[in-house]
Amino acid sequence: EFPISIERMKHYTCLEALELRHTSEHLVCFPLGVFPNLRTLWLANCEGLEKVYIPEGIEDESLASLCDLYIWSCDALEIIGKETGRGEATTELPAPNLTTLSIEQCGKVKPVVLEREGEILLPKLQKLAIHNSASEESPHSLTRSLFKFSC
Repeated sequence: EFPISIERMKHYTCLEALELRHTSEHLVCFPLGVFPNLRTLWLANCEGLEKVYIPEGIEDESLASLCDLYIWSCDALEIIGKETGRGEATTELPAPNLTTLSIEQCGKVKPVVLEREGEILLPKLQKLAIHNSASEESPHSLTRSLFKFSC
């Protein structure tokens, strides 16, 4: 778990950029949407990171500030998405102002859902980089969804 409680994270209202690199295997989960004004998040070489998620009880609007998300070389990462409350997480990323999504060298990560029931979850996405990530179908599913639902 992240070393600061979710309740305390909400008080970091001035934090706009966060970069975590070369974390140990003790950082298994990283909660999204708890830093209210976070615009840029870099996670790189986080060897134990398995889940980047929106915790249960955090509203979808909590990612309204997030513009850039970079996740590189996190070999154990499987899920980027929203916690469902059943101890699981979806691969939905409701980030309406996200312009850059870069997932590189994350061999296990599942594809991020770009559309839910006709709603485009990443309507402002301008840059998408998927390199050597997930199972063989994941990057293709992600880019197929992007081209299918973008203008």
